[in-house]
Amino acid sequence: MRSLVPVDRGDLLISAFDFNYQFGKRLTSIEMTDSGPVAHFQDGTSEAGTIIIGADGNASFVRKWLLGDDAEPQILPYAFMNFPVSYTAEQARYIDKTMHPIVDVGVHPKSMYMGLFLLDKPDLERPETWIFYILTSWPIATKEDEENTGNRLQRLRDRMDDWAEPFKSAVAWVPDGTEIKPDKLKIWIPKPWDNRGGHVTIAGDAAHSMTFRK
Repeated sequence: MRSLVPVDRGDLLISAFDFNYQFGKRLTSIEMTDSGPVAHFQDGTSEAGTIIIGADGNASFVRKWLLGDDAEPQILPYAFMNFPVSYTAEQARYIDKTMHPIVDVGVHPKSMYMGLFLLDKPDLERPETWIFYILTSWPIATKEDEENTGNRLQRLRDRMDDWAEPFKSAVAWVPDGTEIKPDKLKIWIPKPWDNRGGHVTIAGDAAHSMTFRK
């Protein structure tokens, strides 16, 4: 990272940083050298620097590197589903008009939670291309809930009979065959870690999971 000295241009104070952003990189190992840490990636490349900050989510590789077995998250006793979905143009317009512009969150007395997100509108004139996202959970009640097996979409639909809009329609209109990958709701309770003299640390969900369940 190259920092630039702030420049005063009239009433505008400008400060900038030159970051080398790279996408599609998967960290596979960290090497500590006398000059600092080196990050090694799956594509065979590596980057040397002075500090590595693992802001890589609840399944953080950096946390596992720092803490070993102590980095493993705790699985919570809730069924959990999350998946992207697109609708017909008419359905997408209805959901977009009915929900919050970015995200709607609903809770139900039967201890069920649902988040309805609008991820992207790649073509404003074609609502059928818009991408929404559903995230939901409820207390484990069946073996299928525990193992996250069976027809996941039908299990979700079966629980939506007394939900309000737009949540009810958002689930009812999910196209048959939509992939809902198996997942588990997890949380990591923070524990002290050795930050290698300030050269390797973690942040965000990697350091303190903020789940909506506990």
